[in-house]
Amino acid sequence: MSTGNNPFKLLDDISMRSFHLKYMLVAAMGTFTDGYDLSTLGVVLPYVLMSYGISSLKSPAGVFWSIWLNALPVFGFFMGAPLFGYLSKLGRKTFYGWDALLMAVGAALQPFMPNLILLGAARFIMGIGLGADYVLSPTIIAEVSNARDRGKLLALGFGGFWNFGAAAAAITVLIMLIAGFNPGLIWRVALGIGAVWPAGVVYLRRRFPETPRYSAIIARNLEEFRRFVMAILGTHHNIQEGTLSHEEIEEIMLFRKYLKYIALGALLWLIFDIPAYGLNFFVSYIAQSIKMTPVYLQLLGTAFTLPGIALAWLLLDRWGRRNAQGYGFLLTGLTFLIFSYFVYTYSRSPNAAALLFLPTIISFGLAKTWMQMGPGSVVAVGAHGVEFSPTKIRGIGQAINVIGGRTGVLITTFVFPTLFVASSYTAYIFLGLVSVIGAVLTFTLIPETKGLGLEEISLKLSGDS
Repeated sequence: MSTGNNPFKLLDDISMRSFHLKYMLVAAMGTFTDGYDLSTLGVVLPYVLMSYGISSLKSPAGVFWSIWLNALPVFGFFMGAPLFGYLSKLGRKTFYGWDALLMAVGAALQPFMPNLILLGAARFIMGIGLGADYVLSPTIIAEVSNARDRGKLLALGFGGFWNFGAAAAAITVLIMLIAGFNPGLIWRVALGIGAVWPAGVVYLRRRFPETPRYSAIIARNLEEFRRFVMAILGTHHNIQEGTLSHEEIEEIMLFRKYLKYIALGALLWLIFDIPAYGLNFFVSYIAQSIKMTPVYLQLLGTAFTLPGIALAWLLLDRWGRRNAQGYGFLLTGLTFLIFSYFVYTYSRSPNAAALLFLPTIISFGLAKTWMQMGPGSVVAVGAHGVEFSPTKIRGIGQAINVIGGRTGVLITTFVFPTLFVASSYTAYIFLGLVSVIGAVLTFTLIPETKGLGLEEISLKLSGDS
């Protein structure tokens, strides 16, 4: 298939329209839920542990359950992502809504669990739904987006709404603190509210039409494709014989052709999630080191993501994915490395908390900004997974990317608390070096995809253009 007779060219070349935003907003509620729940636990973790008889985050039991309550949703991703990545071959719309239902059920069970083991089980169920959503939602947004705005729609729908969910979490907890709620009630209400967002979009997701690329390439339902084009453009459009030949080779051959790019996306998502979740999961540890209430540090970090969201919206489809991500990784790494110097210099001082207060605030905030400007709006929103994978294998390609990212989350979940308790400045050096590695890989290996339709990207990566 040449770009000259690309049947999706009409959809690629249109300007952003209201239906693009509707798709993005309905898809974004899954990521909003992810940001809300994972950030909520980071803020209320001391209250959760106190309710089950654990008084210190740094005690062996505190470290153990801090790790496992964060890790179990991630293990759910390892089930949900590949399962729904495979099922997406049977229809993007067919299973859209089931992911949100699993999220809602898992979140709703959390407040009622009588022990930490069952609380972890509820979070595992929620993680299955989140894993499914991380495959289906970016795939659907990418397959209906126009070429010129696909980057910003993915960035806002995932990177942006993750942080809006984190802000909602901090605000919810802050309101209850101000109102004088007891700690046991605060964490139960805060985690339980996480069921509201996904439950609210189950019906909407079931009503969305199938994506035009799935209809034409996988289902071979050209009438459904024509109806989609008619509904959007108001014109009839027929697909000529032979224009889809690029997608007609066997799936195993497509995997062999594109595996290096799919694997590169997965590796970069792994690299990003190590520092990103080091900050998100363990905000309570960081806040305690400067004698600050975790909810205030969480709100501050969320505020610093707003400039990053704005920069991503402005730059991704102009400056390009590679530049935004590469410089975002680099600036994040430098921020962590500089901050590690302050921690090393002042951590042994009798008034270390006071001396480190301002450097911690500035470094925590700037790291959030640079992350969101770059990798948090590219690889972490699934852009590499959905853009580097042809339509026939896009679900599985995205699932591999999601698993890569969640592997990074597991690494930071198990490594960061141990490093932080043993030597906090070493923990920040670790996060900084990982970020710099991400910058090097991005600048040297990532192909630029701005302004290209998905089929044009596939041709470019295959060398057949």
